[in-house]
Amino acid sequence: MTTKSVEYLIIGAGLAGSQMGFFLRDQDYVILEKGSEDHSFYKEQPRHRKLLSINKIHNLLEDKEFNMRHDWNSLISDDPSLLFKNYSKELFPNADDLHKYICDFRSKLGLKVVYNSAVVRVSKNDDGFVVNTSAGVTYEAKFVFVATGAIAEYIPDIPGIEHATSYVSHSINKADYAGKRVAIIGRGNSAFEVADHLAGDACYVHVLSGQPVKLAWNTHFVGDLRAVNNNILDMYQLKSLHSVLGDIVTHIELLEDGTYRVEMEDRVEHWKIPGYRLDVRQYDHVIVCTGWRYVDVDIFDDDCLPDHDDRMKFPMLSNKWETSIPNMYWIGTGMQAIDKKAASGFIHGFRYNVQSLSNILLQENAGVEMQHVDFALTNTDELMHLGEELIELISTTSALYQQNAFLCHLLVMNSTRTSASLYYGLPVNWVLENEMNIPGESNDFVMITLEYGFHNYSERSSLTFIHPSDPNNTKCSAFLHPRFKRYIGNELQGEMHLGESLTVHYWDPKNRHLNNLMRWFNTEYEIIDTAKVEEIFPEVDVTKDPRMFTHLADYEANKGVMEHEAEDDPMNDAH
Repeated sequence: MTTKSVEYLIIGAGLAGSQMGFFLRDQDYVILEKGSEDHSFYKEQPRHRKLLSINKIHNLLEDKEFNMRHDWNSLISDDPSLLFKNYSKELFPNADDLHKYICDFRSKLGLKVVYNSAVVRVSKNDDGFVVNTSAGVTYEAKFVFVATGAIAEYIPDIPGIEHATSYVSHSINKADYAGKRVAIIGRGNSAFEVADHLAGDACYVHVLSGQPVKLAWNTHFVGDLRAVNNNILDMYQLKSLHSVLGDIVTHIELLEDGTYRVEMEDRVEHWKIPGYRLDVRQYDHVIVCTGWRYVDVDIFDDDCLPDHDDRMKFPMLSNKWETSIPNMYWIGTGMQAIDKKAASGFIHGFRYNVQSLSNILLQENAGVEMQHVDFALTNTDELMHLGEELIELISTTSALYQQNAFLCHLLVMNSTRTSASLYYGLPVNWVLENEMNIPGESNDFVMITLEYGFHNYSERSSLTFIHPSDPNNTKCSAFLHPRFKRYIGNELQGEMHLGESLTVHYWDPKNRHLNNLMRWFNTEYEIIDTAKVEEIFPEVDVTKDPRMFTHLADYEANKGVMEHEAEDDPMNDAH
């Protein structure tokens, strides 16, 4: 038995494990991969091969960071050939392209991956962890990152469920379903992916959701049902036999003729006499599409098993993705255990989470200073420079764009307010929990996030928001927009919003956003006197914007002025 020692050990060489390998490239690490060099989850999944992650290549600006906002498949690296636009031009790419991408990412960057080395046991010793592999090699490590992704389907505990087929095992040959009655148990993207695939062949498809379906365009959570998969909803509402039903399956029986007898119940609280409605239906196929499990309890010793939810779907994680076992972290799609609003369950979200975690750990344990930029704040020119950098940051940042309200940038003031340090991409709740615990820094800081405001309008559908928000009341913005909050420790002192923008880009010819931001900033910190603020950052009266008219006659009289203004605006952004 061979024993090797490393500082950092990563279980799984998929997207998250490889991303962490890149960020630990100058450290003592190893990645253990159960498969061969040609292995990845995406070689087989999703079953119908179309990815949900968009690949929008043409995006107005050439800036790489701005374009990463619309590239949901690339990992972060310093190799421009490893941008996903070099692998597919499709808006929703084929999974084969992502499989090739991850294999190239590992090989081109020379990541330290040991293939054909499945982890069979993780236990603890006095110095950290002991990891045994199927290759007969034992590793000792101080830190362990679990990057195993989806390890198995989640199958609900329903009597007779063993008779049904699952998302992974069901036939994708449409001819098998021609003229058949199909029940699909589930309400997420995998359920509707299957339903959409069968919609043109099955006699009817019943999606048994148990609860109302959540639509991503309404919740703004990319893990909810995406429009690319929801044709079945359209057909249901337009009465084309297919249906989405609130029934909860309670029993499945396989009959002698090969069909299924399915018992179900439905809560009918809207009836005149509320209660439960029991029903029995017969189907030719029952397919279970209820998501994945992310915790493999079998590989952990009892004293090394991280806490997890009752269904073993997700681990219990701290605000920096640490499990209940100290120095064991969960990375990748399982990071969504503490984020059900942004994109942590997807590549375009967890790539930034992994970057953030690596920065935190390398500072805490290897003395590697977190990436930051220092700004002097002793005169008006320096204050202007800071303002311009902040506007550029919020106009291009991808990390905050993807991880809205979950990750933040921090502007940390020194105790004399003569300088500030800008830190990038840290978890909001970790920052507040630690009261900005960065060695050598004060706990007086401005937290910068991009956030939605739709929660302020819960009674309205997102699709009704087709007009610009009120520039006189930027807090009313519903779409993604910057929010600046000043804290001392974890106590909120003040905040300001910049209004929403069609492109989430904040350069404009008259510096409206720059001026408003820096007037607020100087009110909070009193860097320069009020007279100089009025001179350098004059207040912009948005009611005098030549594009703003109360009456049609005013509009017609000033139409030429308005068109000239629009031409001067490099983003031509009416918001």
